[in-house]
Amino acid sequence: MSVKRMIAIAVIFAAACGGWGILGTATTLRSTESAGRLGEQVANLWGVPLVQEAPSLGVEIPGSDRLRWIMPSRNDVKVALQAEHRKKGLIWYPTYTCQFDGAYTISNEETVTQKVRLHFRFPAQGGTYDDFGVWVDETQLRSAVDVAEGVGEILEIEPGQTKEFRVKYTTRGIGEWRYRMDPNAGRVQDLDLTVATNFRAVDYPDGS
Repeated sequence: MSVKRMIAIAVIFAAACGGWGILGTATTLRSTESAGRLGEQVANLWGVPLVQEAPSLGVEIPGSDRLRWIMPSRNDVKVALQAEHRKKGLIWYPTYTCQFDGAYTISNEETVTQKVRLHFRFPAQGGTYDDFGVWVDETQLRSAVDVAEGVGEILEIEPGQTKEFRVKYTTRGIGEWRYRMDPNAGRVQDLDLTVATNFRAVDYPDGS
């Protein structure tokens, strides 16, 4: 094989590699741009990654405007995640339906009656919540709820008495679901968290 022919083959090979490299880079950039743009559209239509916080419980400190944060004596949380992937453009997005049912027992171990301020935040302010219900003991609360503000109640608990706060809903999310302890209390006691899925490949997020 002559030198000229070897040089020609090398030039053709380099040109082909360069062309494929340019095509691959352009495809990657276009896919990344499309994924971000279409991902926002899917989130607007379906939902965002969901982070459900445990309810916050505070008791007024006599003679001040401050609250003493307490924890539920029992946390019984049941969640069902049903993956329902949605396709937008050429990309499949990991969307899912979430059924949440949380029951929280609040105990008064003091010798005086306590008025407990309860606040329950929804995982997404702009989300839709079907099959929604809130109960204190066996009584279902019928008052209107602002999704952006969450559920707020004042529970009067006698010494040695317990009350149960329960909330359930069905909503939708994308990508991941998390459950977070009350950031005010920072701890949890007697937690029973059950998550049922219609898929086997479960990937626990960092910090779980």
